[in-house]
Amino acid sequence: MRTRSNVRDHEPARSATALRHFEARLSFEADCADVYADMLAGVQGFTLLDTRSPTHYAAGHIPGALNLPHRRLDRDSLDLLGVPEDDLLVTYCAGPHCNASTRGAVRAAALGRAVKEMPGGLVGWEAEGFPVATGDEPQSLASMVRLGR
Repeated sequence: MRTRSNVRDHEPARSATALRHFEARLSFEADCADVYADMLAGVQGFTLLDTRSPTHYAAGHIPGALNLPHRRLDRDSLDLLGVPEDDLLVTYCAGPHCNASTRGAVRAAALGRAVKEMPGGLVGWEAEGFPVATGDEPQSLASMVRLGR
């Protein structure tokens, strides 16, 4: 007699269905390590948005990220920040327990903007050992890495 399995309680999806699902997830998400590598390499064409409050941003944020609380994300605020119209927006917030990045991604998509969410947020970024900036300004990631922070 086979022991009941929580893992196999539901049959896994067929390979073709699983492929579509996981490929689609990559269209919606960018992980911390990929964002870090691209930022460090100076890859252009995306803007990292911290969708938390200015207070939380100042306490600690990803270097190079712009602060744009999800409730304020609109065309005017993106224009004021100088975000190019054709940039991919990558939203993040505190971490898995926070949905500000999802709310920001919804607002960006409603504006017709290309957007991905960074799962894990700041918690995931820090867990990877990547540097964190403080203050009101988006310090350069490359300069922080050069300084050994």
